[in-house]
Amino acid sequence: MARRTIGEAAKVVIAAVVLGPPLGGAALIALMQIVPWIATDFPVSVPEFSQNLFRSISIAVPLAYVVGLYSAILAGLALAAYVSWGGRLTWWSSLAAALVYPAVLAISGWFSLQGSPETLPPVMINAAIMAIASASGALLTYLLLHRTGFVRRLNARQ
Repeated sequence: MARRTIGEAAKVVIAAVVLGPPLGGAALIALMQIVPWIATDFPVSVPEFSQNLFRSISIAVPLAYVVGLYSAILAGLALAAYVSWGGRLTWWSSLAAALVYPAVLAISGWFSLQGSPETLPPVMINAAIMAIASASGALLTYLLLHRTGFVRRLNARQ
């Protein structure tokens, strides 16, 4: 296995940081809007729902960088390290790298809150929501990069 250049690793980190948070945030907000709408038997009309969904996503995308930037940086660095040492950029490697930060959140929350068990459920819910947003952002980013040919070019240089 040949090691890749720093430029290729930097492209992976930049792609994860630029594309991951807005795609993950948009997917999470869409899920948080669509699932209750379906579960409550469509209480509002489709045009009103789509307008609310568009407003929610337009607010969520800029805020996604505030919430998901650390997760995207850590996932990008983990994936770049894997790719730079000869690993292939695949959907499962993107997913595994995206779940590093939520796992760190859950583990650190578990150990730091041993003295107060009543605060553990909110920490675990936060980690689960971050896992959903990170996983969806990573998979959508991978699909977008795969569609543009970035993944094929990167994996061909082995």
